[in-house]
Amino acid sequence: MIRFLKKLLFKIKLKRKYHLDDDEIKFLFSVLKLLNITDNYEMFLEREYFVELLHKLYSYEKFPDDFPSFRLIDEFITSIDRKIFAFYNKIVNIKSTKDLRININCFVLVFDLELTLSGVIFDIDKKTFDIRILSYDKVEALKKITPQMEVLFRISDNNIGIYECLTNVTKIQLKPFALITLEHNELIHQEKRRFIRYTINHKLPLIITRDNPPQTIRINVNVIDISLGGLSFSSNLLFNEKDIHLIEIDIGNESTSLPIKIIKRRFNIEEKLYYYHCAFQGISFEEKMKLEYFIRRNIK
Repeated sequence: MIRFLKKLLFKIKLKRKYHLDDDEIKFLFSVLKLLNITDNYEMFLEREYFVELLHKLYSYEKFPDDFPSFRLIDEFITSIDRKIFAFYNKIVNIKSTKDLRININCFVLVFDLELTLSGVIFDIDKKTFDIRILSYDKVEALKKITPQMEVLFRISDNNIGIYECLTNVTKIQLKPFALITLEHNELIHQEKRRFIRYTINHKLPLIITRDNPPQTIRINVNVIDISLGGLSFSSNLLFNEKDIHLIEIDIGNESTSLPIKIIKRRFNIEEKLYYYHCAFQGISFEEKMKLEYFIRRNIK
């Protein structure tokens, strides 16, 4: 009777104070039952104990038949974690990956494979940190990741902007769940704008298509800065905004032409140069991926 009352009071607390819904509460008690925890529910509200339970849960290679899928488990845990430990999970003044906290959402970009992975911080020790990979559709690609591959680690938050760093893979695990281990490194805090603009000072081919008379011209221009949203370049030539413009980037042995629109132009009298500010027009997700790799490789 006392145990039933404790369970009932804990359920009420989860719903009223932490705003967990019925499915989340049901899942939580399924986990506690699986781990043979039938008393002292309040310990679950302590961060260290919560992390310990997560590690125990993810050590299972096979769950009971009535348990949700791995994808749903991750969704439940992420939601419960954010509601109960909302203050703890805030990203505030972090300088290094050593300052990260468990269950923060993140991304890993593997340059050599042109692969972007989503995940959550799973564990942190003195030399490395683990990321639980949530990109379930990319398990086969994960097999190609090897130790010492260079990757970009990134945390994106609408309120604080982006934290990112280059680092290396130390280990990859596929079972019982996908896990990638990375070396610690200092984090760079980028600005809050939608697309981060990087200075590159790089010559790229500009392809211009004109209707009257019909012709295609290819000219090298000096790209000053670039982002996923657009770029700026300089040239001693005057370009017509009504022409069709493509900027060409190289990724390994492959070239990709991206459509741009000139949105602003100014002339520097002293340098005798035109400066053009452009926006990318209708580029696909795959093209954005290629552009991301091009940017990262050319600002290193």
